[in-house]
Amino acid sequence: MDNKSPSTLQLETLIKETTQTVSPSQKYLKYQNEVLGVGSFKRVFKCLNVCDGKEYAWNEVGLEKLEPVTATKVFQEIAMYKQCNHPNIIKIFDCWFNDDNLLIFTTELIHGGSLYQFIHKVVPAIRLQVIQRWALQILDALAYLHSISIIHRDLKSQNIFIDYTSGTIKIGDLGLATCTYLTEIEVDKSKQSMVGTSEFMAPEIYTQKYDEKIDVYSFGHVMIELATKEFPYSECKHTMEIYHRVTQGIQPEALKKITNKQLNDLVTKATLMDPLQRPHAKQLIQHEFFTTIFTDEAIQAQPKDNQGPKKSSVLSSPNVVIDQLDMKQSLKNQGFQMNQASQAQIAIQQPQQIDSHSPINPKVTIKITKKVCNDPETFMLQIICQINQNPVKSQMPASKNDKPDNLVKELIHLKGEFEPLKNELNQVVGKVFDQWNTTGVSVDSFFVL
Repeated sequence: MDNKSPSTLQLETLIKETTQTVSPSQKYLKYQNEVLGVGSFKRVFKCLNVCDGKEYAWNEVGLEKLEPVTATKVFQEIAMYKQCNHPNIIKIFDCWFNDDNLLIFTTELIHGGSLYQFIHKVVPAIRLQVIQRWALQILDALAYLHSISIIHRDLKSQNIFIDYTSGTIKIGDLGLATCTYLTEIEVDKSKQSMVGTSEFMAPEIYTQKYDEKIDVYSFGHVMIELATKEFPYSECKHTMEIYHRVTQGIQPEALKKITNKQLNDLVTKATLMDPLQRPHAKQLIQHEFFTTIFTDEAIQAQPKDNQGPKKSSVLSSPNVVIDQLDMKQSLKNQGFQMNQASQAQIAIQQPQQIDSHSPINPKVTIKITKKVCNDPETFMLQIICQINQNPVKSQMPASKNDKPDNLVKELIHLKGEFEPLKNELNQVVGKVFDQWNTTGVSVDSFFVL
């Protein structure tokens, strides 16, 4: 006689029907085809908690891309994050290793999108009172993390989320942060790793000697993006140029477009080159920007230019007030409409491989920059798309067994600006894999359309 409980039998039936991955405790069922996000170290899927019937986020970190000590430290930190309790930090629940050398942890599922998606796909102009409210929540979360000796290290709009059900800001992607003190592993600050996104990295990160104030610097650049809808240092053509500007204390050009004095001063103080002069998160909370009452004032996304005709842009559209109650409806009404309207029909050309000295100006360029962990089957792809005559860049790892269309979907999910060139991206990524599977590819190979 089978003594299995109904819930166990239901779970086994569900597993057989869906052939999905299940956690060792059989508590979580991963939705293999529902990818929520992808990064250099991590992929995120949706999953079901069969005990409470609720959906959560299933996060996978590839340990083969990390040094052994770092991998162990990451696991310790994730275990520590389970004890974190703050309304503006995504909650971590369970974590474990699997046989594929993956560190897996589950987090709360945010019913909304990233701040990046909100900035670039929905709102033409964001009012100062909204920026003020969101900035305060981000700083409060950072102050909490720093009070328990945790540094985020990769704060950016892509891993700051908005819960549309409450209008609450949530900081996520904590699994690759670092703790300044661990009981089992002593952190050698002279050997701290250089992890982050170049546009948001403080100058001291390049020396690999830093503290929690690097998060404050990143916060300042998030505010630049939030206020101007531009990536910090978008005027730079490559990472090395960003490095030179950051280490020389040259501020992003976009900072000049923040015309509100209080917000401009907040960003300037948060991004001071000398970390000793840079305030702590809890000190920035006392800045006058947060004590000023803003009623009907919006950020001017573009400064006035009296020397020529004004270029048409979504930023010149009427201001839209975003309130907690109508945020979700605003996204539904505006985001999808703007997205559909921006998808112009573009003639498809045959992708071709070129050398690095080609003079043409393609719509899509993909360059193979390096092998990942010296694995001949995994490369890092650098993607550059011309969007409204401006280059938009991103990068992502690709394995030979990956499906090209899935990679494009993940890329667009990560960087929504690529959506208008989805067809072109599919063409070029397909060309990369066609050659990869026939004659092979190598570092510094170019593919364009």
